[in-house]
Amino acid sequence: MYVAMAKAVILSQLRNSNSPKAILCHLNDLLYDLLCRQYSITMILGILDTSNGSFQYANAGHWPGIVKGSNGDVRLLNPTGCPVGFARSERFDELLEEHEFYFSKGDVVFLYTDGVIETMNGNENIFGFERLKNLIVETQFESAVDISREVEFALYDFSGSSERYDDITMMSIISANESRKIYDNTFSSDLKQIDRIESLMTENLSAHQIDNEDINEIVLAMKEMVANAVIHGNKSDASKNIYVCIELSGNEVFLRVLDQGGGFDPHVIPDPLSEDALKRTHGRGIFFAKRIVDDLKYVCKSDSTEVIIKKNVRKREHAEVDH
Repeated sequence: MYVAMAKAVILSQLRNSNSPKAILCHLNDLLYDLLCRQYSITMILGILDTSNGSFQYANAGHWPGIVKGSNGDVRLLNPTGCPVGFARSERFDELLEEHEFYFSKGDVVFLYTDGVIETMNGNENIFGFERLKNLIVETQFESAVDISREVEFALYDFSGSSERYDDITMMSIISANESRKIYDNTFSSDLKQIDRIESLMTENLSAHQIDNEDINEIVLAMKEMVANAVIHGNKSDASKNIYVCIELSGNEVFLRVLDQGGGFDPHVIPDPLSEDALKRTHGRGIFFAKRIVDDLKYVCKSDSTEVIIKKNVRKREHAEVDH
């Protein structure tokens, strides 16, 4: 009965909130007195945004969700708070944390009830979390259905004809996302905008766990390309704009900078290493950008020039969920 009530409350709150923590705090407010501390409900509440691959979640005392990256790395969605009904509102809110991560293509997320972990065999041994985690890590899956099926087969092989004492529920997600736009914006042709772009780009790349050194190099390339777009493309015409976009595909970041001028011809750039160029204090931006990225190309039209940069990046450790 309490689980059904919790489900109804969550579905109702999803219409008004996109914060798993806020929804669970509201749920705890409603159910604490009803549960009378005789019962509690553990759960992972997550919100998946398929437009950008983000997954916001809060884990109220539940078994860790298992995340297997396309590169084989594993991280856990560990408890970020206590079960619903375990503590009064202020303490529950104080303990509960909300986290977020972003899917890359091929990433796997597996969520489950404790009936999976506590499945017993004839010797009264439980299947256990480590056995489940190793199964997810060591098995290659073609679809989300394959994940649940493999776990079900493993539970059957382990328990044999032994009676099961708890229900078993599983949820599997595999990301098929090829690439996603994680940042885009339009700015006026003003070099003062570069600091603002840097701040916004750094924040978005950092949120996707990109290595700090790679972030610095992407931002440096952006600065050079935006400066070229403002000065050479749009001729510093304040009525013309600069469009900046970042896309993430697996371990590749694509940076796009588009001007509205048509005044920049990348094919007539002087050699930055020539004797005359070495004496100048400017004119080396594209040269430096090419040295720190993996690919740089231009799409030139009569009324615009678009620069497209690709950089292979590394991911930072997910300190908030790795254990």
